[in-house]
Amino acid sequence: MSLALTQATSASASSSMENPVISDFLASPSTLPSAGGVVTATANVTNSNACGFEVTSYSSSFGGSAKNIQGTCNYTFTVPANPLAVTMFVAVIITVASSRPFAAPIQSQITLSVASNSSSNTSTSTTTTTVPQVVGNVISISAGPDALLFAGPYVWVASCNADAVIQIVATTHQVLQEFTSSQYGFVCPNLLTLVGGNIWIANARNNSVTVINASTGAWVQTLTGMGISDVSSITSAGSDVWLGGENGFTSSYLSEYTTSGVFVRSINTYPRVSAPTCITSDGIDIWVTSPEYQRFAEFNAQTGAYLRSSALVEEPTCIFYHGGRIWATTTTGNDDLFEFSASTGALLRHVKDADSAGEITFGSTSLFANRWYAGTASVVEYTYAGRIVKTLVSERDTRSIVFGTLAVVGKSLWTTNYLHKAIDIVPTS
Repeated sequence: MSLALTQATSASASSSMENPVISDFLASPSTLPSAGGVVTATANVTNSNACGFEVTSYSSSFGGSAKNIQGTCNYTFTVPANPLAVTMFVAVIITVASSRPFAAPIQSQITLSVASNSSSNTSTSTTTTTVPQVVGNVISISAGPDALLFAGPYVWVASCNADAVIQIVATTHQVLQEFTSSQYGFVCPNLLTLVGGNIWIANARNNSVTVINASTGAWVQTLTGMGISDVSSITSAGSDVWLGGENGFTSSYLSEYTTSGVFVRSINTYPRVSAPTCITSDGIDIWVTSPEYQRFAEFNAQTGAYLRSSALVEEPTCIFYHGGRIWATTTTGNDDLFEFSASTGALLRHVKDADSAGEITFGSTSLFANRWYAGTASVVEYTYAGRIVKTLVSERDTRSIVFGTLAVVGKSLWTTNYLHKAIDIVPTS
């Protein structure tokens, strides 16, 4: 939300050549009952002639301007009732304009908490029962997990900090093996893709891809050289594998390999695609995100020919193919979810206020997305109509990346948890 900053006389006007300073930014009260209530935010502000506030909660977003009187900005507002069966966090952001002409404003943020609504059984006015946090099991990953992949009887976990890939039995949650030997060439493995009976693993720090057997974990080969540089995305597309990356801003590329690891071609996608951070495929075509241009592009997986681009109103985080549809997540603007037709590229659905949705995965009747909003990270279940069903797991944290890769394994959802260096396993039914 853009706020209009109201001009006002300030005691700091004489210091117009100094940068603005915000100090003692507080809100009273900072903890509210489930019914919400009236809050006053106060900040000491110097070297500024205007200030504005933005308040964002799960159910609403609003703002207003305030006069800078004697170096103090005050804003009184009403926090709405919490409709959730979990604690709701409210972000309060102050924006302070500089007294200097053309100087950029500065911001500061504090967070309020609103008690859970014990009588609520909905996460929005149109949803079903909310489950605040149901953790079925936790598997510790000492160096932290970066990605996971469900492949048959096993779940595979990549750990960048450990330079390792871990094999876990899906049914018993037993950690079976950890592969770290020099033969594998793991240097910050952070992407996993199933290709036939093998797993392709991108190494973030040495421009290589390691291929291992999906049943035994045995090393198959390590790919380097042609078309492999700063790999940021990887997908299987029928009889081929496509890698996305960049060699500088004007050299974003897609590289095609056969499933046996033979290099086919490399395509410079700039300027249609810059920094292809995420890639997906239906086996016939591939779709690639281009965050800087707020769109994603479609290419033929067999020939590499460019087909079309679909525009987004926000920067895409990632895209996912499922059942004839392309789902795009975004983490700028309103942090929304978008559903497109894979055959035409037409926009079918816009799920608003998805709160910094990142990774998503798909079940038989639902999709699951990790989100971050106002200091709380969570994994949320949606219907395919875009309605929230329930919150499966949530963590209070100030970082935007807590939950990472998601995978549906039987009747459970597995997710990497950066906060606790673990894999969280939660029931989906």
